Amino acid sequence: MIRRPPRSTLFPYTTLFRSPGDSFGVICRNDIQEVDRILERLNSLSQKNCPCRLSMKSSDVLKTKELPKNIPPVSTLYDLFVRRCDIRSLPKKKFLRVLSEHTLDSKQRRRLEELSSRQGADDYIRFILNPGISLLDLLIAFPSCSPPVECILENLPALQPRFYSVANSPLVDSSRLKFVFNVVEIPESDGRFYSRGGVCTKLLDNSTKTIQQTIARYDDKDADSTIKNISRSDYCIRIFMRKTNSFHLPADILIPLILIGPGTGLAPFIGFLEHREFQKKETEGSNNGFGDILLFYGCRHKDKDYLYKEKLEAMKSTGVLSELFVSFSQPDDLTLREHVQDSLKRNESRVFDLIHNKGAMIFVCGDAKGMANEVHKTIVHVIKNGLECSEDKATTYVNSLQDSRRYLQDIW
Repeated sequence: MIRRPPRSTLFPYTTLFRSPGDSFGVICRNDIQEVDRILERLNSLSQKNCPCRLSMKSSDVLKTKELPKNIPPVSTLYDLFVRRCDIRSLPKKKFLRVLSEHTLDSKQRRRLEELSSRQGADDYIRFILNPGISLLDLLIAFPSCSPPVECILENLPALQPRFYSVANSPLVDSSRLKFVFNVVEIPESDGRFYSRGGVCTKLLDNSTKTIQQTIARYDDKDADSTIKNISRSDYCIRIFMRKTNSFHLPADILIPLILIGPGTGLAPFIGFLEHREFQKKETEGSNNGFGDILLFYGCRHKDKDYLYKEKLEAMKSTGVLSELFVSFSQPDDLTLREHVQDSLKRNESRVFDLIHNKGAMIFVCGDAKGMANEVHKTIVHVIKNGLECSEDKATTYVNSLQDSRRYLQDIW
């Protein structure tokens, strides 16, 4: 998998944007060329725009008689495969067994049966799960497999929205959403028969390129007026605001903040900092004080994917940011390699003082699988050393921070 440097972009919007820390969902659609290849393989391409009526067959196996929520009673194959079903979802073993029942060649059928069996668990992980094999990959790999379309629809999950954090403050501009995303490129290899982009990020990448290329072509300094003249079908993306969560700035401006966000996890904190910067300017000359803000940010390389570098350094120089700690996981000199949790440990006395003595709030945004767990362990380590207590007591302390909403996470 190849990740191009993250991109920051904006969409003109929205009266629903209320606070930094808000997030929104993008209603995705699958790649049209990929859908066409699937339908062609299923001998259904010529019928893709024909209306069809869908219903559940009565069966002893299927307890429900209702269609899944993502499947309307009347639709077209095009609509179902582009907007309703996740054609990139990892095929489950049950799906492989179903496909084997529609495979004519005995060797191919036996291989699908092996991959779906308990004995084939290691092969399933190695050949399906790890490389991220898709429906189209399977149909190419097993050419004698010819399942009916309804069989495919029964086994594909719903296409889910993708969520992104808003990277600006409504105090600065409430008419638009800024956000950050990684452009994912997945090459043809390891059993994948075609290169592909991320389902949502390719959609976003293509849409923002359309806008940027149009602005560049007309050399128009007024981006808003140019966007209005672009056909909405060229860039329009359906979004919705996510239900309000607690990942927001505290009302009390004196509360110190510890912000931890590697990669695109930085996005909501840009909104936080813009918000504080605006508040500071509005209260300039008054006796209002502001709590310290520490930002722990991480990326791979300082010259390739250091997001908002100039903006962050400017906020540090003006005092909006009290401290800026940046970790690089793939620097030129690998002896300098570190992650955000390493930076937290190096500054543990400062972090402990803010948490234990100053009532700081901790905000963590980013990867749930690795980073968030490591950061949690590090915060426990900081508390353990600061209080000179057992790990169990430190863990209880950190858990109480989470219960009281002083330790908040927006992770995925």
